[in-house]
Amino acid sequence: MYHGKIEIFIADLKEVYGAINLQSALVAFEKFKTKWNSKYSYAIKSWEKNWDNLIPLFNYPPELRKIMYTTNTIEGVNRAIRKFTKTKTIFPNDRLL
Repeated sequence: MYHGKIEIFIADLKEVYGAINLQSALVAFEKFKTKWNSKYSYAIKSWEKNWDNLIPLFNYPPELRKIMYTTNTIEGVNRAIRKFTKTKTIFPNDRLL
């Protein structure tokens, strides 16, 4: 089942960014990479490329990190919605539907 694999992928990735500290995150990432690299190498490469930007996240306790990455996700969704709706009008023409 495709949907189930994605859920497992996300749960495994959550082990990385939800790790208690940087060392645990490194261990979780290696495990994640071993399991998923053959199927989702683009995601692994993205994490590797941005790892230095992610390290400061682990300076904060897990409770604060959850607020940070949840907020970023919500902001990303809102940005995508604004981008889409910015070019749309309520009534695309003069005729009512």
